[in-house]
Amino acid sequence: METLFNHILIPVDFTDKNRAAIEVAQQVARQCDARISLLHVIEFIDFPDDDEISSFYEKLQTRSERELTQLLQLFTDQGLDVTVETVINHRCKGIVMYAIDNDVDLIVMSSHPVDPGHRGAGLCLLYTSDAA
Repeated sequence: METLFNHILIPVDFTDKNRAAIEVAQQVARQCDARISLLHVIEFIDFPDDDEISSFYEKLQTRSERELTQLLQLFTDQGLDVTVETVINHRCKGIVMYAIDNDVDLIVMSSHPVDPGHRGAGLCLLYTSDAA
């Protein structure tokens, strides 16, 4: 049986606001028997590469691996198929490129509350289609 979603991406920044996105993604994954990817994007800083910058990124990478390992447990305890990855890029670009490169068909992410008076402010909606 074909399901609506096969691969769910959850971009995470290791804050408490990720909890809602994680819970929604877990529910959808169980219903659709979908696999999940947890992605942390380390923001790219446009400085010349040197030892100090390399050390900075290594520390962020180590922290990301530690945090992702902790989050991974939330999924494996439920028997869900999950992978984790960290990339260095600009946040939006990193998320979109990961989704394209890995055949993601649903991105579940946390957000700030939407102001009803300015519903479109601060939102970025992306749509891709294979249809010609």
